[in-house]
Amino acid sequence: MAFLRRKDYYYIIFISLFPVVFFTSVEFLSTGSTSRELSSGLYTIAYSTIVTIGLYVINSLIVRWLQIHHPWQNGAAKRIILESILSIILSGAWQAFVIFLSLEFVGGVRNVRAHYVNNIVFGLAITFFVLLIMEGAYFFKLWRDSLTRVQRMEKQQLQAQLDQLKAQVQPHFLFNSLNTLSAMLEIEKDIPRAIRFIDEFSLLYRRILEKKDVHIVTLEEELRFVDAYLLLQKERFSTALDVQIDIDEADREKYILPMAIQELLENAIKHNRMSRAEPLKIRITSELHHLCISNPNQPKAHAPASTGTGLSNLNKRLRLLGAPVMSIDNGSTFRVCMPLLTAESLRNEPSTSNPTES
Repeated sequence: MAFLRRKDYYYIIFISLFPVVFFTSVEFLSTGSTSRELSSGLYTIAYSTIVTIGLYVINSLIVRWLQIHHPWQNGAAKRIILESILSIILSGAWQAFVIFLSLEFVGGVRNVRAHYVNNIVFGLAITFFVLLIMEGAYFFKLWRDSLTRVQRMEKQQLQAQLDQLKAQVQPHFLFNSLNTLSAMLEIEKDIPRAIRFIDEFSLLYRRILEKKDVHIVTLEEELRFVDAYLLLQKERFSTALDVQIDIDEADREKYILPMAIQELLENAIKHNRMSRAEPLKIRITSELHHLCISNPNQPKAHAPASTGTGLSNLNKRLRLLGAPVMSIDNGSTFRVCMPLLTAESLRNEPSTSNPTES
């Protein structure tokens, strides 16, 4: 019986002893004593054990055979009818065989027919009760496995959507940087600055590629990236761009979307006019668990070409992480506030245990 597991033996022992203990207890409670002798008790235990082992093995094989050849997914009604018929026939036959042997070797039964009927009916009742438990446990396992698969698929889907949205960031950054380089070459014709811009751009873009699989980073790490990005922008705009950063130390260990600040800075630079006489002043601050970026609204006379993925992309990525979306105030001052995330809020999201690892 190698196909039996350890817990199966515990079930067999319990079911074997249950009838003996049950009927002995009933007799003792009703009469105050028990008429069973030791030999009779041992015979009952042996008989109950043999019947139970046979019934358990038979019905375990029936259930396992049905799970392979007639699973519940292929039709519950057919499965119930087939399982009931097989269990009644095979379980009844086994009990009749054991009763026949017991009568041959022990005897002492006055009404043989009633003895057969009572024992078989009682055995079938116990069998169907155990079958109910077995099938219930099987259904619970199916439900748990199904729930696990659904949760895994949802996380994989969220992961795929995050990857898709994040993949849009790199072309967006590349598009704007090439526009900057084009302006240096075509308008300003400043070859040395264009060469420095290309060198710094290549270093910065390599950092982007190194972090391509990361969905969240600490604000401290993102600010280091922003410093490198601003050095790149200074090559073109010089004093026409004035960016001031004021971040609370406690907020630097919180998390933010990678390249989020850079995207918002690109958005401000792209849509606002600037010059040495009228510099674009951008402020980056942390307020009430949010990172806020603001600048005076001084739109360009001619709206530049845009891919239209910037702000909406960031909001989609935030929603996929279960975070609140950004608040946007587009008045005389354009102001965007993005939530700073904590480790607790990211515990159930599709990321690694260390959110900053790539």
